[in-house]
Amino acid sequence: MSSPPKENLKAGHPPAVKVSGMRVVQHSHNHSEKLTKEEREKEEVEFQTEKPVNESLVVGGAITKGDKDFSTAAVKVAHEKPMPSKEKHQKGWSAHGHPNIVLMQPGKQ
Repeated sequence: MSSPPKENLKAGHPPAVKVSGMRVVQHSHNHSEKLTKEEREKEEVEFQTEKPVNESLVVGGAITKGDKDFSTAAVKVAHEKPMPSKEKHQKGWSAHGHPNIVLMQPGKQ
């Protein structure tokens, strides 16, 4: 491998390249790292996304069975926010949904 020509290095790096007053990033890409077939197979085995079928977790001292412990409908109900049965009245609004307009005008004397 030949080293790049050493010219005006600032802090160990060549000076910034500018195009019309703006700095332009120039990264040197190193594509020489090619994995061999054996290394790719090792990575595939290590980072596989399939989960073993007989995997059980211990949560709070009890063994969980995944979906068998809690049905999907039960989990859905637990995570949904309940809707209010009555509407809240906002400050400045009447019970009928109209705004309360209070004009602060001087009264008759």
